[in-house]
Amino acid sequence: MYYSQELVTALESQILEFDLDDNLEIKNVVIDSRTKVENALFIAIVGENNDGHDYLESASKNGCEVVLISNKDQLPQGLNYILVKDTFESLYALAKFSRQRSSAKIIALTGSVGKTSVKELLKSTFSKYGKTFASHGNLNNHFGVPLSLCNMARDNEFGIFEIGMNHANEIAPLSKLIEPDVAIITNVGPVHIEFFNNEEEIAFEKSEIFLGLKKDGIGIINIDNPHYKLLKNRFSDLGLTKLVTFGENPAASYSLSALEIHNINSSTIEASHDGEKYSYNLASSKKTNVFNSIIALATLNSLTGEGEVDFSDFNEVQGRGKAFEKDVNSKNILIIDDSYNASIPSIIAGLKYCLEIKNSLNKTRVVVAIGDMLELGSKSEALHGEIANAINKLNIDFSILVGEEMTKISHKLTKDSFKTYPNSASAGKNIKNFLKDGDIFYVKGSRGMKMEEIINNL
Repeated sequence: MYYSQELVTALESQILEFDLDDNLEIKNVVIDSRTKVENALFIAIVGENNDGHDYLESASKNGCEVVLISNKDQLPQGLNYILVKDTFESLYALAKFSRQRSSAKIIALTGSVGKTSVKELLKSTFSKYGKTFASHGNLNNHFGVPLSLCNMARDNEFGIFEIGMNHANEIAPLSKLIEPDVAIITNVGPVHIEFFNNEEEIAFEKSEIFLGLKKDGIGIINIDNPHYKLLKNRFSDLGLTKLVTFGENPAASYSLSALEIHNINSSTIEASHDGEKYSYNLASSKKTNVFNSIIALATLNSLTGEGEVDFSDFNEVQGRGKAFEKDVNSKNILIIDDSYNASIPSIIAGLKYCLEIKNSLNKTRVVVAIGDMLELGSKSEALHGEIANAINKLNIDFSILVGEEMTKISHKLTKDSFKTYPNSASAGKNIKNFLKDGDIFYVKGSRGMKMEEIINNL
């Protein structure tokens, strides 16, 4: 991805001195010294808790041929290096260089839930039409986005970048760095609301993704979201004109016309756009993935004019709704692993999905294990109360409530069929006692609750 001279050019404003072999070819850029790579550049970021300069030896042993540093005190002898004023600023400088030299069509996406699943569907879609790069894993913050951009090859035809946020003013600088051709907002909900006064402030922050969008760029938003008008108005207020919508509402640019569920991991979808019908297969029956696939269709069609999609080989990301059957003490259990993270909209959508599967597959019970939602601040009790209301309204058969916040709202449940546990470890030790043959077992909770431990115990 980079030759020696390109690194010098990209970092010109930051460089104090350097010692590089002339024939170096860098194929990876990393900030974690534990990453095993070949021909890599290690950037020694100085953080609040860790100093990358303490791990230069480790980085070298794991395949890094060049280190980007702001302090030479711990530099291993004989290692190629670039000494700069600030390694964090240099990370951004290299990311900017990567973006400016690229002719790829760039897609940026944000949203309260579903970002990673949409990113993976987009990657699957665009890979069939050209060389496609997508940010890895959950690299969506002020470190992850520039690092991902640094790792996009010069000959990529499409680039897909996920942008996350916890606080205000985080999305705009990342979008301006990416300069997307397409900006997607999957949805808006009360996620990380601890740091905002209300959902409208969250919606406004999500709309900041449009600040980096090219003037002729395409915006894609959810017409069914309560904050649709705010997002639409923000888009037009910025002088942007190419707005595309998706959703269940027939007025959407791309709307869901029909859904046929074959089994837990197979469905056929029909989407409508300007009077034209698009029919395709999806290796999932989860409603959120259905709409995620429509986002992928809308993005492909809007950006390239192509409309042929097929997600029959799409693999659900672990912890984000992956469904599989498991024999537990001679009992057949259908497990839906949605344990990676949680929010009000994603939990309610998950509970509704379980009921849909229960009816379509003639299952007898839905058992749910729901962990605390974190980063909700003073609104935590009220928002967790909404989960209790949903459990009551949907008549969930048995509930396992994990964590302090979920335990607090247990008195609101109208059925006695529930148990409370302080953490996922204690719940996991007892879970087998509550499962019966033929159950659907759904697991959900914030990342910090480690709800996957309950599944691991099975």
